[in-house]
Amino acid sequence: MIKTIREKTISGDDYRKVIQAIEEYIFQKHKFPSKAQIEELVGIPKQKCDLIIEQLIRENQLYPVFGGGRGLPVVVLPYDMMQAVIMAQKRPDWMQNPSYSFQEKSISNRKSKN
Repeated sequence: MIKTIREKTISGDDYRKVIQAIEEYIFQKHKFPSKAQIEELVGIPKQKCDLIIEQLIRENQLYPVFGGGRGLPVVVLPYDMMQAVIMAQKRPDWMQNPSYSFQEKSISNRKSKN
């Protein structure tokens, strides 16, 4: 199916609206929005909004944080925000222990054992 230039522009605008609505919701409410809340904020029909969100997830612009399953909302946030959350997490104590390490295996060690 070939899209016209106008349809591509509208879709691009919709993609930007969705991402902007998610960011504004997070900054204003200090919560992550669900798909249903995004649909309300942007005013795009549910089916179209779901397609846009799925496409943004495939393009690594959105990250599904929680959801799916029976009756559970799908919660998403911008991919760069998720990366910041992951990087800000404290490392477990066992990883900070200097004696903890993986034993290095070289090719010569493997050959000598065989």
